[in-house]
Amino acid sequence: MEKEKIANICCYYLTSIIAALTVSRSTFVTGYILVTITTSLNLFIVSYYRLLSQYDFLVTLVLMTAGLMIDFTLQQAGIIVFNAPTFDKLPLPYWMVILWVSFSTNTFTVTRWIYSHPIYTGLALCIGITLGYWIGIRIGMGRLSGDDIRYLGYWSIYWLFAGSIIGYLNLQIQPRTVR
Repeated sequence: MEKEKIANICCYYLTSIIAALTVSRSTFVTGYILVTITTSLNLFIVSYYRLLSQYDFLVTLVLMTAGLMIDFTLQQAGIIVFNAPTFDKLPLPYWMVILWVSFSTNTFTVTRWIYSHPIYTGLALCIGITLGYWIGIRIGMGRLSGDDIRYLGYWSIYWLFAGSIIGYLNLQIQPRTVR
């Protein structure tokens, strides 16, 4: 694996760890500053080394939008409550937006092959994202208003279908020479 992809992975995991360690504590401001720096570095690496083509970028935006939409919908419906400081007045907490930006750029640059197989894309996102939310809830980044297993089951079904659609969309927009 090339050094720029390793740096990209490190930025993503550093962003995730900082968010997890600072979200439910009194260190929100420091955490927000640090996740902004690590995500900016992540985006710089992706841009500088051209890790995403224009087609990859479009699919990355679709993935990020799908994630933000489901989180916003679930939060507005009262199904999930994300921890955020009182000064964070965004529809979703800033750290959640940053995590989706970081996740979507990182996952596409590192596991590009999976996006050319819609079923694998759906399965990977179904398992990976659901597991990520389960861990986040367990460490206090948010809480569900009801039965964890039932809601996480709904999430996994959503991501199975959304991921398959994202994988299919990727196949449709990629030029034949890129596949």
